[in-house]
Amino acid sequence: MHSCGASARSGSTAAAALEILGLIAHGLTNPEIARRLFLSGHTVKTHVNRIFAKTGSRDRAAAIGYAHRHDIG
Repeated sequence: MHSCGASARSGSTAAAALEILGLIAHGLTNPEIARRLFLSGHTVKTHVNRIFAKTGSRDRAAAIGYAHRHDIG
């Protein structure tokens, strides 16, 4: 029997990224997101950078556009 470790973590990471993208789309800053989700600023910044990479976004405005086009947030 194997554990669901890696797939469970990647699923929760994907869920966190979607939640953070939604909050970005609502105009929250990294510190506001960190406070709301009880995360460190560094963790939020890491998620934001990964979101930019995965969505092909160069900045928050592009990420917000992506979120709106995909009904996120």
